[in-house]
Amino acid sequence: MGRFNESIAEILRAVRLDPSSAILTTVAGMLFHLARRFNESVDICRKALELMPNFSLATWTLAASLVEQGRAETAVAEMVKLVRITNRMPLHLFMLGHCYARANRREDALRLLQELRDLSKDRYVSPYWLAIIHTSLNEKE
Repeated sequence: MGRFNESIAEILRAVRLDPSSAILTTVAGMLFHLARRFNESVDICRKALELMPNFSLATWTLAASLVEQGRAETAVAEMVKLVRITNRMPLHLFMLGHCYARANRREDALRLLQELRDLSKDRYVSPYWLAIIHTSLNEKE
């Protein structure tokens, strides 16, 4: 509904009630990201990762916000670690490919696109993910 300020206020209240919850803290980061408040998203996702260092949703949200801040190389570093520890999960490969594209690392992004196409022969890979990487490479067609 676009009521980000209300949503953020409620999730921050929940975080204050349970400050050790990496999940609630990450949801706060997600809401900051959706509200395009990327600095706050990065800060709170880093707090979530202090609580749970390998929490994939926190890392994913952190990377998405870093990309939007123009810090795609930092996002790449975060996603490379996540891809490694999650055994190349397709969702994480997609985000890494997007980060590579936004970091102007075209060959790396194309390599991941091919890997995702290959994976799609055996399991579900969303065509949306492929489209996002192509779009990030300025391949509009």
